[in-house]
Amino acid sequence: MNRSRKPSVGRRPDTAVAAANPNPRADGGRRGRALAPPRPRLAARAGVACLALVVAAALAGCRGVEDLPIDKNTRPPAPVSPTAGSPKAFPDGTNTGVPPGTRLISSGSMTITKPGTVVDGMDVYGCITVAADNVVIRNTRILCKDWYGVRAFADGRESRNLLIEDVEISCGGNGEFMAVAFSNYTARRLNVHDCGDGLRAADNVTIEDSYIHDLVAGPDVHNDGIQSDGGSNVLIRHNRIEVRFSQTSPILMSTNTAPISDVVVEGNYLAGGGYCLYAGTTGGGPVTNMRVVNNRFSQKFFPKCGYWGPATGAGPDTVWSGNVWDETNVPVEP
Repeated sequence: MNRSRKPSVGRRPDTAVAAANPNPRADGGRRGRALAPPRPRLAARAGVACLALVVAAALAGCRGVEDLPIDKNTRPPAPVSPTAGSPKAFPDGTNTGVPPGTRLISSGSMTITKPGTVVDGMDVYGCITVAADNVVIRNTRILCKDWYGVRAFADGRESRNLLIEDVEISCGGNGEFMAVAFSNYTARRLNVHDCGDGLRAADNVTIEDSYIHDLVAGPDVHNDGIQSDGGSNVLIRHNRIEVRFSQTSPILMSTNTAPISDVVVEGNYLAGGGYCLYAGTTGGGPVTNMRVVNNRFSQKFFPKCGYWGPATGAGPDTVWSGNVWDETNVPVEP
């Protein structure tokens, strides 16, 4: 498809946006950080913006809520010092989120109803609801203080073929909210922080080259970097996922409520939680047709990667290969 014909909500080449208003969160009595600035790039790519679409998008409402403080009682003990240097090839704050030099146009919440819409170069103080197929969201920052930073469903219908890339998403420090949900999307080079959960993955989901970190605790909150409660065809590849708390997991495949099948967890850096990886749960058994290969399990927060251990829930048919401790390169057993 000719990209120039796609409807777009994005940058005007002659418009530079002033610095974003900081939106710090309550954090145990301390002021939290606002969204990180875009990382520098030699030149921003020119784009064509439709001002009428921007104004219309800003009119959409997104319910704000008060930020929840972090429950300090859920914080883990001091991190364990690694015994060897970790590879630096994994995603972090320098190679995820909005590319450097990108001009951003301020906007409120958006509801996208036209197929093929491209949202490019936006600074969204609100949430994005995708109610159309083949939508692209790129080079954009999102501060959403509601349930979903990007929700790929509306009015009982799931959108298809959503692409989210080079996007930063913050939930404003509320432990009940999440960055992306639920099906039929690809997330690439996301910087996700200050949420309760990072991304929810049901059916037909690819999450790669992303940095999920600094999740937020709260009353009755269980933190997961990536969580599935049922579905199939999920690829989680080359991400850095950190959960600093001693509960739940960087990756949780929970079969308690519905079966999960056809999952690949490949080449990720995992640290923290109760276990660094749940390959299934007690109520529903292991994931069917799951491959866990070439991942690095880190002692950044706990000596066993997670508070209780590196992984749990794997079944006899789970393919487990090439997984090592990040600090020592010693193989990790499930």
